[in-house]
Order: sequence, then structure tokens, then C-alpha cells
Amino acid sequence: MAKFKPGYKKQSDGFMSSDNAPRRRYHDTVKSVSEAFLDDSDINARGRNGFTALQTIIWSNSVDSVGLAAELLRLGADPNIPCNEGWTPLHGAVKYGAVTLIQELLKHGAQINASQNEGRTPLLYAVEREQWDSVTILLQNGANANICSYSGRSPLSEVAGYTEKEYLLRQYGARR
Repeated sequence: MAKFKPGYKKQSDGFMSSDNAPRRRYHDTVKSVSEAFLDDSDINARGRNGFTALQTIIWSNSVDSVGLAAELLRLGADPNIPCNEGWTPLHGAVKYGAVTLIQELLKHGAQINASQNEGRTPLLYAVEREQWDSVTILLQNGANANICSYSGRSPLSEVAGYTEKEYLLRQYGARR
């Protein structure tokens, strides 16, 4: 079971918030993100680690991530640009079990079977992290349950012995 710092709690969308933390005004934040990209700035520019603004927002796991990511996607951010290690924004959303963000990325064309440098797809990553709501959303949206990592790990091999989880994957065609 995950432990959070005192005063923090996990929200239904997978993000953490603090009852004590001062909250930025959401609309002001979205407005400033929009204004930052109204000129000729490259919304898909990458930093040293290869992260774009979209990835930075998603991997930060902040309470504003869904709204900010949606605004960047609306402004044309590419949901398929991987960082230097091959992680995509969809991998980041899966890491935190952020179902709303996963759906937003898929709506904007995120490649559901993209694999990072070790061959791990968002589905395999969700299974490894036991993010079952994310697993279900990915499967319902066409994730291939048979893609293995480069080391041969598959979603099905990760749940061996867990009948309910195996059944879920087999419902969507997992065979190995």
C-alpha cells in the first residue's frame, strides 16, 4: 500500500493533493500556459532529458496535470514524442493511474502500443504497477495484450497465478 507524506491524499484520478498546500488558481495557470505558446514557441521543444512541456506536466503528477495537459494538447502538443529513454506521455499517465489523463491522451492520438527503450508498452507498465483501472482503459481502447518487452516479459506473464487478472487480459486476447 502506498504511503503519502502527512497531509497528502490520493485522489480518484491518481494524483496527489494536499489539504494544506496553497492552491494555485487553476484558470490562471491554464491561461498562462496558453499565453506561453501563442507566439512562435515550439510547443514540442525538448529539454536535456528529452521531455517536452507535455511530458514535464504529466510526470510532475500535480493536481493541475489533467487540465494543463489538455490545454497543451488543444494547442497542438504531440502526445507521441518520447523522452530520451523512450517513455511517452501515455507511459507517464499510466505510472500514476491517471485514467482521465489516459483518456485525454488517447483522444488526441497517443499511440497505445508505443514501447520505450526496454520494449515496455503502456499496458505492460500498467500491469507492472498494478494500475488495474488503467489496464482496463488501455485494453478497451485496443492495447495489444501480447506485446512483450525486449526481455520477454508480457502482461500475462506479469500476472501469472492471479486468476482474475489473467482472465481480464485473456478477455482481450492475451495468449502469452
